[in-house]
Amino acid sequence: MPDAIEYMPYDKRIERLEQITERIVELLKSYNAPVALNEFLQKVAQTYRLAMSQVKYGLTYAKSSGRVTVDAGAMVRLGAA
Repeated sequence: MPDAIEYMPYDKRIERLEQITERIVELLKSYNAPVALNEFLQKVAQTYRLAMSQVKYGLTYAKSSGRVTVDAGAMVRLGAA
């Protein structure tokens, strides 16, 4: 598990989360509409060959920065940021 985000030094962790967030935003832009959370998580993992745990960390980081939102119906969309 040396590549696990939770074990990285803080600065490397933030850098990795930024990379994953950029990929998430890039893929979400291609949908042009909200997409179901589970479908989107799978698509990100498959497209970028990432572990699901990294995708989830990336999505959480993207949500906290306002670049992505997930509504009560579990639909992912681009945020206002």
